[in-house]
Amino acid sequence: MRISKSILRSPARTTIIGFALLILMGTILLMLPAVTTGKPLGFVNALFTSTSAVCVTGLTVVDTGTAFSPFGQSVLLILIQTGGLGIMTLSTLFLMLARRRPGFSGQIMVQDTFTHSRERNISSILKDVVLLTFVIEGMGIFLMFPCFLPGHTAQQALFLSIFHSISAFCNAGFSVFSDSFVGYRENWALNLVVCFLIVSGGLGFLVLSEIRQKFLFKRRDLSRFSLHSKLVLSTTAILIVSGMFLIAAMDKDPILVQKIKDSVSQAVVADAADRKTVESLLIKEMDAAVVCIGTDLSASILVTLNLKDIGIQKIYAKAITDSHGRILRKVGADEILFPERDLAVSLAEKLNNPSVLDYLPFIEGYSIIELTPPDDFVGKDLKALDLINRYGVQVLAVKKVVSGQFEMIPTGKYVLKDDEDLILLGPNDALDSIRKKRA
Repeated sequence: MRISKSILRSPARTTIIGFALLILMGTILLMLPAVTTGKPLGFVNALFTSTSAVCVTGLTVVDTGTAFSPFGQSVLLILIQTGGLGIMTLSTLFLMLARRRPGFSGQIMVQDTFTHSRERNISSILKDVVLLTFVIEGMGIFLMFPCFLPGHTAQQALFLSIFHSISAFCNAGFSVFSDSFVGYRENWALNLVVCFLIVSGGLGFLVLSEIRQKFLFKRRDLSRFSLHSKLVLSTTAILIVSGMFLIAAMDKDPILVQKIKDSVSQAVVADAADRKTVESLLIKEMDAAVVCIGTDLSASILVTLNLKDIGIQKIYAKAITDSHGRILRKVGADEILFPERDLAVSLAEKLNNPSVLDYLPFIEGYSIIELTPPDDFVGKDLKALDLINRYGVQVLAVKKVVSGQFEMIPTGKYVLKDDEDLILLGPNDALDSIRKKRA
């Protein structure tokens, strides 16, 4: 009993245990025969689907639209909504509805999650969270309903609206359509509603709460958003708008104007970790792809795997660590990039060795450097210097310092001047020997 109390005293541990229990409950429910239209899901598939729904990743091992019955889709929806709102939020809310006082750990977790400080009352926080969630999801349902009505009964359209409104607001990525929303890419209204729900859910309660307060109650303080809200709003706007115009700029077809709405929707909705989305974007027609996902290791691995599976010939992937790089190479990346590490190494090399003007790791044990030549190199031609035989170093180019122009692959007759730098490729120890001649 003491052990359980010690574990539950920590808000973080309580949240982890809550999510684990919810995933387990979801797994048990998804294994029921009534959940599927065909044979029941096995334990592994049910566990994966439950985890994906609770953690709102959108990854599936079966087709959500055809493999699950309406009951099964409802179970998924409950898992998505619960995972989206958070275990601590719902458990604290239920305690309040039962007129019981939430535990101290629950209060701390909810306050830390939904406010900048702990000054606000726990009940007012939860009321705002639930109110904002259901108002925005309700708006989504109301606006989606007429979009789904053509071709569906009123009951089907209502269920589709509820499912996709909650899935979009929770950024879950689940859809009951086998082709996701590809079939609705020409539907302006539905695209914009889904965009609104995804962006609203992505902004988070802190930002939504500030927007509500500023716009509805304090019009004179519209500019006084917190730093957090300003960063979130500006970054979101930049990513969406730049995504729209970057995609649009690639195509100068006369019918481009008719496709702008698709560009906006894809800029907001596209999840490269979802294979169906990747295929729908016609990425398989491209010759090469660059995966530059920040610190989300699982996402970069999934994206690389999806790109390899659909037949991309050349995949360049950014890695954070050596282990991350090895995994990316195993799942199909042709070339691994370490931009942060390479930049740090280059900077350290230039700081430690003033004669090294630039430094670029090449392959293991070899580098490319821009070097101010030693004094005894100046006035001699490259044939006399014979760097390839003396040091095993290749002269790639000579850079004129004043004009910035390059003499690429200079011949042996080229005479090195005192206002020129060498661009060398060779073993690190050989390059270091030349560098030391300058020191």
